[in-house]
Amino acid sequence: MASAAIFRGKAFAHLCGQPITNKSSFKRYLTACHSLPQLATKASMQLGIQEVGRAQPPHLPRSGHAAAKLPEWHTHDVIVLGGYTEKADSGQMQRQECMEGWVFSSQGEGSWHPLAFAPGPLPAPRLVSQAVVVDDNLYLIGGWNPGGSAPFLNDIWQLDLKTNRWTELQPEGEPLPAISRHQAVAVGQSIYIHHHRSAQDISVLDVSNPAHPKLHKVPVKGDVPSSRGLHSLTAVAPGPGTLPTKLFLFGGAPQRGPMMSDLYALDLPTMEWSKLSPSGSQPHARCAHGAAAAPLGRHLLVFGGAFYKDEVAGGGGLQVLDDAICYDTIDNKWEHVAHASGPPVPARNAHTLVPIAKDENKWLLHGGWVPFISTFNDTYMVELKM
Repeated sequence: MASAAIFRGKAFAHLCGQPITNKSSFKRYLTACHSLPQLATKASMQLGIQEVGRAQPPHLPRSGHAAAKLPEWHTHDVIVLGGYTEKADSGQMQRQECMEGWVFSSQGEGSWHPLAFAPGPLPAPRLVSQAVVVDDNLYLIGGWNPGGSAPFLNDIWQLDLKTNRWTELQPEGEPLPAISRHQAVAVGQSIYIHHHRSAQDISVLDVSNPAHPKLHKVPVKGDVPSSRGLHSLTAVAPGPGTLPTKLFLFGGAPQRGPMMSDLYALDLPTMEWSKLSPSGSQPHARCAHGAAAAPLGRHLLVFGGAFYKDEVAGGGGLQVLDDAICYDTIDNKWEHVAHASGPPVPARNAHTLVPIAKDENKWLLHGGWVPFISTFNDTYMVELKM
C-alpha cells in the first residue's frame, strides 16, 4: 500500500539525487541542499518566513499530527493533536503515536502550551487523522493507531473548546468506515470527509446541532478523482468575507503506483467534480504535503510533501520537497513561490499548515519529518507576499 509506506516500512528519503540513510547524511543535506534544482523558477509571489515558538521550551517533535485554527474568541491561535512524537530512549530516538493536545499563541515570539483535557473518556492515540473546528467545537475524525487492536479508526470525537472535554459521537445516519490518511474540511456547519473509497459519494457530517450530529453520504458526479490518500482537500473562498462554494483536491498517493500532481474542484451546490488544467508552473507530484487556503481568499498555498524516486513504478525511496506553490482559484493558475526573507524551511512531509490570521495571508507551519530519519520540532510563521 503506497500511502501506508509513508509512515512505515523501510523507505529512505533522497534529496538532490543523494540518498539520506542516516543522521549524518541528513545533516549534510541541511547544510548543502535546500532546494531541488528542477523546481527553481522565477516567481512574482514571495514567502516571508519567521521561525517562532523557540524562545522557551517545550519543543514539539511531531509528524502526521492533526491541526486546526481555533475560534477568534480563544486565547490561542492553533491547536495540534496526536501524531508521532520522537523521544530519546537509551541513546536511541524512538517514535510513538500519541494523543497529546498543544495550543500555540502568536503573541510575542510565539509559544506552545500543553492542553489539559477535562476528566473523562479520551480518544485513542492516532496519527494521519483530521481535526476540524466548527463554532465552539473541534471534531476529530478517524486516523491510524499502529499500536491498537484495530489500527484503522472509525470514530468521531467532539472536543468542547470552552471546557476541553471530549465526547465520542454516534452520529445519526451512515456509519463512518475505518479510515486514515483522509481529508476533512468544514464549510459552514457541514464537514466534508474525503477518503480512498469516495468514488461515488462523499461523506458529510452535519454539526448544525452539535448534540445530535448526522453523517450521510452525498452522491457526486462529473470527473471524479481516482482513489488516493495523503492528499489535500481545501475550501477556498473567492474573496474576503465570502463562504467557499468549491473544494480543491490536490495530489496524494494511491494504494499502488506513483504519486499524483492532479488538481480537482468539487462544486458544492451541484456536487460535481471537475478536473482542472491550470496554466503556469506545474507542481511536482507529492503526498503528505501541507495545504491551506489564504485567509484573504482566492489562493491555495501548498508546501513540501514527498514523492517516490522511481516516479514510474512508484517506489525507490521517498524524496521530500521544500518548495512552496500557490494556486490562484480565480485565474486557474499555478505559481511557484520564491523565498523572500527569513530562514529556509528544510524539506519535509507529514507537517501541518494552518491559517493564523483573518486579515493577512499568514499561516503556521509545524513539524513533519524526513521519513525514518528525523522528526522536526520547528515552527514557522509563513506570510505570502504579492
